[in-house]
This record gives sequence, structure tokens and C-alpha cells, in this order.
Amino acid sequence: MRALQSSLQHDLKVIELKCRSEYPEFAAARDAVRALHCRTLFAPDAGAISFGRLRGMLYRALDDARPDALFVNGWSQSSAILAMAWSMSHQVPFVIASESTAADQTRVAWREGVKCLLVRRAGAAFVGGRRSAQYLRTLGLPEASIFQGYDAVDNEHFAAGAEAARRAAAQVRSALNLPGRYLLCVARLIPRKGFAMLLEAFARYRAGTTTAGLDLLFVGDGSDRPRLMQLAAALGIDAGVHFHGFQGYDRLPSYYGLAEALIVPSRSEPWGLVVNEAMASALPVLVSSACGCTDDLVRHGHNGFVIDPTNVKELTELVRFIDAQPQRVRQLGRNAHADIGAWGLDHFAAQCWGAAKAAVATGPSRPFALEVFSLESFARTRPGLL
Repeated sequence: MRALQSSLQHDLKVIELKCRSEYPEFAAARDAVRALHCRTLFAPDAGAISFGRLRGMLYRALDDARPDALFVNGWSQSSAILAMAWSMSHQVPFVIASESTAADQTRVAWREGVKCLLVRRAGAAFVGGRRSAQYLRTLGLPEASIFQGYDAVDNEHFAAGAEAARRAAAQVRSALNLPGRYLLCVARLIPRKGFAMLLEAFARYRAGTTTAGLDLLFVGDGSDRPRLMQLAAALGIDAGVHFHGFQGYDRLPSYYGLAEALIVPSRSEPWGLVVNEAMASALPVLVSSACGCTDDLVRHGHNGFVIDPTNVKELTELVRFIDAQPQRVRQLGRNAHADIGAWGLDHFAAQCWGAAKAAVATGPSRPFALEVFSLESFARTRPGLL
């Protein structure tokens, strides 16, 4: 947000629906955003929010903000659809911000039809990358109205933190209880992340080596953690598999900095911001072809590898490569760091601003009779963000 504000000739106003106190690692970022005219509608202890109250509070905040263009985060939540309805009724052009792709989940015909109606009312879209752009085109938005670069991270935060960890490797390993050499996974531990397949590949790798080799370390938590721990034990690799649970934003660069490579074996993933984080940390990446970021970030054999999330043998061989070729692996990491430089906060700010200008140039969409009422009625049926 600071990067975007610095590139604008206009005010940037943020409407935060609810301050989520369970995410303390974002406290500093939230404070910075609030300095940019941020308004929070509901306190953390507000409890359940009725649809009528959400609609009233959101509409009053938008009335007060009086935007020239409105960015709406996706289309799946009632708050997003209400924001579109307000935009249309007040003749304010809106930009859809989305990382969705055609293949990241099963698509249902009637829902896709509703999305087509919403997308064609947008003045522009700000999307993750090529796959998201292609999806928006199939929903009816012209290519000239689609801007890429939505999925970005603070590259400098991860680069500096990773390098600091490498300079003090012994102390950091001791403080974080890290193994000597390890492959890293950073994610919610849920079935679609594909970690069961990774454990099988890792077991095959361990069975074929007589040296200490690589360990496997998970950062993150989730419903699948007990099953993965049981599977690691059943495969006889539990001594080399480490579960470190959730780690805060300030600690993550140390985990990246001392790892050998990041593995993302997801069966479904709209983007995968951990890939950005790892590349900024000069870490090579092994990324599933099901991840939306592969087309934009991963250059096979140059900064990492695109993997088939169903091919255990292929992943096993790549793990062996990471273990046996440290010099080549470090070069992959240097390439990754160089490549991600063009996909950072400055690129995010420029593309976001481009989408806003395109939406204003296109002008607001004029709703047909009862369209706003129909949108509000539909929003009532959607899950609430709160």
C-alpha cells in the first residue's frame, strides 16, 4: 500500500471490514495501511455480523470515501458483491482484484454465468498472472482491461532476512532448531497441498541414500498435520521430517535462507505466494504445474523446476538432484533471486495504478432495471467475510 501511495497523484483509501486480532504478525502492516486513510468497520470482538448491518456499514463507508475508482477483492464474498452493487448504483467504475484461474477448482455452470455478468460490469481487472488473465478473458473482460502483478510480496524483506540468516547460520539453526540441510514446505497443512505424495517421494529418496542427506521441514499448520505425521512414521522417515507449525512473518526469511529448496506439490493453487518469498530469498523452487504462478515465475531448469503433482518418481529424482548438486542448486537460487526482482512491490503499484486509470477511462457501467437489487439479493446468499 505504501508503494502504491507513493506512485499516485491521488489519495488511497482502504476499507477494512474487520480487524482480525488473531493475526498479530500483520499488526505493523495494518498500522502502516491505517496511516493511508484506512477505515475499519467492525472490531475483532464484534461477533456475528448480520447482512443488513454489513450492507449499511459498508455503504456508509463508501459514501464517505467517494472514490473515483473502487477495487473489489474477488467475487465470492457477500461484501465484494455489495461493493459492486454500490459501485453500479453510484456510477463509480470498479476494478476486480483476483488470482482465480479456470483450473484451481471445479467450476459450476450457473456460477460461471453469474461471474460473467459481474466481470463484464468491471472497468478493469488486477490479477495474479497469465492464468488469471486467461480466465478473466473467458469470462468476457477485454485483454486491454486486464493488468497482471496482483500476487507480489515485499522482496526486500525476504532477501534481507534470508541473507542475515546465512551470515549467522550456526546461531539461527540453534535458535530455530533447524536440521543441517533441509527441503522446505511453507503452507497450510490440508489435503489439496499434496504433501502425502511428497512424503512418499521423500521416503523413496531416503531409502536410496546411505548418507545423512536432506531432511524435510514443514512450516505451517492445518487439519492434515496428524495424518501427515502418522504417514511419515509409517514410512519410517519421521526422524527426518520436522513440523515447526506456524511461524510469524519476521521469522520466515530465516527458514528460507537456510533451506536447500522450496517444494510446493499442490494439486490445486490459484497462485502460491510462498514461491515469491522463496525466490526473493535466493532459494530454488520445485513447484507443481497446478500452481498458477508457474507460468509467470518458474523457469524449468533455470530457477527451479515445474513438477507433476502426481509423479512420485519425478519428484524423488529431483530431491536426489538437490542433494547431490549443491553448486548447481545455489546457482538456481541466484537465478531465482534475479528473476523475482521484476515481480515486486513497484510492479504491483504500477499495474494497480494502470488498472485504476483503465477503469476510469472506460467509465462506469450503467445497470439495467433491478440489477442492483438482484445483486444485493444474490449477495445475501453468499458466505460473509466476517
